[in-house]
Amino acid sequence: WKHTSMGGARNSVPDSCCLYEAHGCGTELFKISDLRVIALKINIHGCLAVMQRRLETHVTLILMVFAGVGSVLAVVELLAIVLACCLASSFSGQDEYDCDHEYGNR
Repeated sequence: WKHTSMGGARNSVPDSCCLYEAHGCGTELFKISDLRVIALKINIHGCLAVMQRRLETHVTLILMVFAGVGSVLAVVELLAIVLACCLASSFSGQDEYDCDHEYGNR
């Protein structure tokens, strides 16, 4: 970034490169001569490695949450189907009993 026209002219990096992003955190960074101090202030590994690491941790967590919620919903749906079948069975058995009872009274 230092050797580009934007970074070299301003002796700075974009604020998004800072480890702790704040307004103006990357300004006049290249005036510091000690590379260790610069390395403590900005990301030096590049965006791809940082983004890949963040995605791996966050996406894994999100997928685990979705899998858990999906499993709970599937169990609830299966339980609802079983209970609906039991309810329908009890209604159909009750109708037959009512019909037999009516014919018996005549």
